[in-house]
Amino acid sequence: MKHLLILMFLLSFVVVGCGGGGATGASETKEVAECATEAESMSEDALKATIANYQTAIAVKTQEARALLVEMAKNGRSEELTDKAAKIDGSLTALRERAEVYFKAGAKKFGNL
Repeated sequence: MKHLLILMFLLSFVVVGCGGGGATGASETKEVAECATEAESMSEDALKATIANYQTAIAVKTQEARALLVEMAKNGRSEELTDKAAKIDGSLTALRERAEVYFKAGAKKFGNL
């Protein structure tokens, strides 16, 4: 469990740090309209890299959710864990919305990515 949390922590830095060559790191806070505008001017490779960054961020958040479920099963529900779960859910929703924008733009411009 401890190793999983360390791995998730390190992966979050990788995801945020990715973004060279026109690709964008995954962001939960970037406006969806800004993502759409940005995606319109991206190359196919940059879109693929950006989508991959979002997929990685979503996978990390999903692992956080799974670890939290295990913790809740062991220790029971608490207000703190419930709040953490809500934050993770909000993050996942935001990441998926933005990833979909890039994916649709890529599909429209280049066909299947």
